[in-house]
Amino acid sequence: MRAATRDFDLTLKLAQLYTSEEVPCRAAHRPRGEWPQSEFMMKSEHRHDLETNELARRLATWIEFLKPYAGMIVTVALIAVAVAAGLTYVKNSLAARQSEAWDNYNLAVQGRTPDLEMLKQSAEQHAGTPMAQWANVTWADGQLRMAALQFMSFRDASNESLAKAESAYQTLLNSSADRRIRDRANFGLGRVYELRNNLAKAREHYEAVTGGFTE
Repeated sequence: MRAATRDFDLTLKLAQLYTSEEVPCRAAHRPRGEWPQSEFMMKSEHRHDLETNELARRLATWIEFLKPYAGMIVTVALIAVAVAAGLTYVKNSLAARQSEAWDNYNLAVQGRTPDLEMLKQSAEQHAGTPMAQWANVTWADGQLRMAALQFMSFRDASNESLAKAESAYQTLLNSSADRRIRDRANFGLGRVYELRNNLAKAREHYEAVTGGFTE
């Protein structure tokens, strides 16, 4: 009986020795940075939970701060949307208007001779647009051409056409900043004064012309 007890005590001591020395030894020889996957995942999830909680806390703080201004924020947002929609509408309307204006201009000048009545109407309908200036200078060129054709046989009609052309050219010189329009207006006025035999004024306007009209 005593021998069996001694054998049991010896076995128990060996088991305790193995538990106290062998297991820590294995843990001590674990490579640095090598941790069980489950432990790493738990730490990652914990960090994610902390970040989420911090974000939620900050969001809640901002919501509480902005609550008194909610009505004003909504009003400003609605105004911004309305302004953006209005600007888009105006932009699209202007683009459509410009396109229609140039369509009318091209239609008026596509024949052998420009349709002067259509040019005049297009310029009036689209006043203030670049197309209106081109329509007006083309209309004035047409009046000058008619005056030259009528000059020998129908002097009164020729003088009337010259007066219309002179007025249109002068208006364009006073209002247009487009160098091409101004050159055509100066060249046209030179022709008007040349037909009237006012050579000094004709030379003055011819000399004001730049670009291709100088040749």
